[in-house]
Amino acid sequence: MNRYAACLDFLAFRYSRSDGRYGRIDKWILHNEVDMGTSWTNMGAQHLNTYMHEYVKSLRICHDIARSYNPNAEVMASFTHNWMQRDDYCAKEMLDILLDYSRTEGDFHWGVALHPYPQSLSNPKTWNDSGATWSMNTKYITFKNLEVIDHWIKQPEHKFRNSEKRSLWLSENGANSPSYSDSDLANQAACAAWALYKVSQLDGIDAMQWHNWSDNPEEGVKIGLRTQDLDPKPAYYVYKAAYTSSQESVFAPYLPVIGVSSWPQIMRTVE
Repeated sequence: MNRYAACLDFLAFRYSRSDGRYGRIDKWILHNEVDMGTSWTNMGAQHLNTYMHEYVKSLRICHDIARSYNPNAEVMASFTHNWMQRDDYCAKEMLDILLDYSRTEGDFHWGVALHPYPQSLSNPKTWNDSGATWSMNTKYITFKNLEVIDHWIKQPEHKFRNSEKRSLWLSENGANSPSYSDSDLANQAACAAWALYKVSQLDGIDAMQWHNWSDNPEEGVKIGLRTQDLDPKPAYYVYKAAYTSSQESVFAPYLPVIGVSSWPQIMRTVE
């Protein structure tokens, strides 16, 4: 633990300098997709309570050290789209436990870094995600039903000290183009337009980062905004146009791909 703290102390000092010599870190995402506890954040097969006991310690150590150098620092818990779908663990149950720790031991500035990929990472048609509903007990939170996590983050009992909304980033997400055919590229671009429009309408979501910039053949999916040869895909132009004066005209061709006549039609109310 001391070695872990020392490493964090070095990083927090280096990236909080007043002269900005090395850049700056304000948000610390810990670790990666913690609900996939035997793969990405692996401490072996553990009971959920044991696993969360260690994870909360990791969050709090980073929080306390980072804020000793930077009063605006915030730690963020990383989850997949498995909201109530249990592979190793599920995000909603882990967040409930994290809230319990915060109430019992004292709240601290943590946020949520969600990865709401489509239900199948190979299929960009997120609007067909059967396991993503507008219930708070949905199996998945994908681009289809971002209203659910927006609703969750804004509930008073989920806020920092019941008053301040916690940060919510969609910190890793994208859509696959199974091939470079016109139809596959159009479906990927339509998914990007769907996601970017929803984010613009949901004020509980603070940021969205697309993964990744270009296709990586080692990943097994083509989720980049560019091909592996760095040629822009249609999704690249969608991403570029988002929240600019060009958005309406660039997004419009993807309405019939999804099967709607206007973008407000994709918005839903949480049950």
